[in-house]
Amino acid sequence: MEPEEGVTKDLFSDGCAVKRRLVPGTPGTSPVEGDGVDVEYCLLSINGNLLPDEPATQARLTLSASDMIEGWWACLCSMTVGEQARLRVAPSRAYGDAGWPPRIPPHATLDFRLTLQAVHRRPQPLQQRSTAEIAELAGRAKTHGNDLFQKQRYAAACKHYLRASMILDTKTDEASSAELKSLQIAVNNNMAACHVKLQSHENVLTCCGRVLALDPKNAKAYYRRGLAHERLNRLAEAEQDLALAVQYAPDDHAAKKDHSRITQLLQKKREEEREMCQRMLGTKSGQLSDKLDKMSRRKAKTTHKKDTPIPPLPPTGIQELCESDGENSGENTGKASQ
Repeated sequence: MEPEEGVTKDLFSDGCAVKRRLVPGTPGTSPVEGDGVDVEYCLLSINGNLLPDEPATQARLTLSASDMIEGWWACLCSMTVGEQARLRVAPSRAYGDAGWPPRIPPHATLDFRLTLQAVHRRPQPLQQRSTAEIAELAGRAKTHGNDLFQKQRYAAACKHYLRASMILDTKTDEASSAELKSLQIAVNNNMAACHVKLQSHENVLTCCGRVLALDPKNAKAYYRRGLAHERLNRLAEAEQDLALAVQYAPDDHAAKKDHSRITQLLQKKREEEREMCQRMLGTKSGQLSDKLDKMSRRKAKTTHKKDTPIPPLPPTGIQELCESDGENSGENTGKASQ
């Protein structure tokens, strides 16, 4: 049992650090190694010689046996929030033979008055937190991203989405993946919307790829990835993505309109390529047409393999552009809605 008010406690059972409680604290609030502590302290005497009254010192410290004198460490570990105690520490549990010049002479026995004002628990690693805690942390970051997106601060919003996605990535076990899956999909879709606004097309592809690895029928991801392919002059891939967007969202007029437009552009490009090859090679139109069509379809299919693993977030680039959280706009690229 802890000592009652006014009762002394020999912290090391050797008489070298003796604590006397002056004011009790709140039970169950003792700090542990690694916690932050707010302490008010005052040095009362050195070798029994009282010091002039001085204002108490306020300090925020990390409770660490290697970073403070042993007497302080043991005393703080035994205290609770709100507790005030008097501590007498022998040289062997304080500053030893060297002292701490010029304030503390060698071989000094010290008397302190300590008050433990607050304890700041060391954050638990994300990997050890519960699914509910991970969802709460990621949801909070996502909400900040949504607010910034609405203010058109796309780069700042994306940083919050990236943080949310990284938090969710720490919890990938089977038991939690189902619960966090929809949040990961929303965060990456929103991040893709930011990159659409920022015209960062490669990052749009990355974010949409992560969405589609979790939800292969996500129309928004196909739509945004299709537009990004178009901006990168990959019309075959754009046409196939937009076709899938129309397939999974048949009432989306913007997707239909863009799919029709890309299809026409692709046909025009193929005709131009055929005419060029005919002039260069003298190949018959029908044979060349069939060959080019097959090559184009084969290239596009390589970007839509099933069971694709979730693409990793790039170490650079995506972080610089992480600024918003959009979901649905008139073109499926604007306001955040998830």
